[in-house]
Amino acid sequence: MIETSIFPMQRVFASLGLLKIDNIASGVGVIIFSPASKVAVGMHLLRAVPTGVNVLNPTYYAATAIPYVVEEIEKRKMTPPFSVAIAGGGAMMPTERGDVGAKIIAVVKEGLEKAGFQVKLEKIGGTRIRIMVLNIGEGKIKISYK
Repeated sequence: MIETSIFPMQRVFASLGLLKIDNIASGVGVIIFSPASKVAVGMHLLRAVPTGVNVLNPTYYAATAIPYVVEEIEKRKMTPPFSVAIAGGGAMMPTERGDVGAKIIAVVKEGLEKAGFQVKLEKIGGTRIRIMVLNIGEGKIKISYK
């Protein structure tokens, strides 16, 4: 079976096999799947909002990735309903500015809600590394611990 892996700071569309996001820690993995279109997009986001003016990679930040991917979903004419899952946002690297993971989760949820997507499956927070896998043929998303 074909396996499409998504690495940090990437967004990938797939229509066959497995879509996999591995090693999700303080970052957040997002999978948006259209069962009707049999197309999914996955993202592995590492930060909540850009700190500078020039954003070269929109899938690095949750604040820019969600609108960017929503635009691509529209261009590809993916049809609703959508299954949406998120995982990660763990407290792996607390900083003096607060918990990185919690900030990313908040921005991801806000962006998805603003775009009209409802999260149906989530495993967020904590201190464990997660893996997300979507079997496109079966339409099932699994989130497990590493």
